[in-house]
Formats: sequence, C-alpha cells, structure tokens
Amino acid sequence: MESNIILGIVSGILTSLLIYIIIIIFNKIIIPWYQKMIYIGIDISGEWVNTHTTPSGTVTNEILYIKQKASKIECVCTKHKKRKNGKEEFSTLKFSGEIEDSIIALIGKNIRKDILGKNTLLLKVVNGGKRLEGCASWFSVTKSDIDYHSIFYDKKI
Repeated sequence: MESNIILGIVSGILTSLLIYIIIIIFNKIIIPWYQKMIYIGIDISGEWVNTHTTPSGTVTNEILYIKQKASKIECVCTKHKKRKNGKEEFSTLKFSGEIEDSIIALIGKNIRKDILGKNTLLLKVVNGGKRLEGCASWFSVTKSDIDYHSIFYDKKI
C-alpha cells in the first residue's frame, strides 16, 4: 500500500515536470518559429546609429542594437554624450516593443537600477529600410517633466 502511494506521488511529479517541459518548449521554440515563418514584414535587425548636437553644444552618439523575432523587438541602446565643457556621460538603455506596418513602438529603461527613468521611441521605417525616423520621449529628471525630440537612426552597413 505504501509503495503504491509513493509510486503515485513520484509519477504525479514526473508527469507535472514533463508537462512543464512541453509547455516551455512550445512557448520558447515552437511558437516563435511559427511566428517567424508566417511574418511577412521588414526585418530591421542589426545596428542603427545616430549622432546629433544639441543647441547647448552637447554631442550625442547613439547606437541601437536591434534583435527582431517576427514582430517582436528587443533593443539595447548605448549613448555617449560629450558636453561642451568636456564632460562625458555613458548610458545603456534596454527597450522592448514591436513593429507593425513599418511602425516601431519601443518602451525602455536604463539598465542601471539606481537611475530613474522611462523612455519611449516611436519610429517609422523609411528610405527603403535604411533609416528609422520618429520621436523619442523620456522622463527628464532635471526638469521633472516629460521631454521629447525628433530623432533618426541610419542602418550601419
């Protein structure tokens, strides 16, 4: 009798574990593979760069490293700011979002947990897939308000 109870418990645990593994395989491998197979939109994976100068003289270099799986996008943005007084700042942001009908919507945050902020990018694929144009918005700690500006990124070849 005790061996039947133990056998029932062990088989229940093994069955649960097997079902869990099947669910993970289905969600992590089969569904992304299927979505990639049926996705017919543009692929924007790769490096995208932007360099711009603010009216105050700060030069900012940004690089977007985009990974795309069907319509889902993961992106890391590295920023290097060089102020007019010579002071330099580096930051890294992590974005996630999606692309639909060549419109990209990304929401991100700084990877450092000790820095407050939320960022968004709303971009459109233009110039035959060689440029992303749109608007960036973020919470400005210095102004304690939402700030924004137009932005573009060119595909690094």
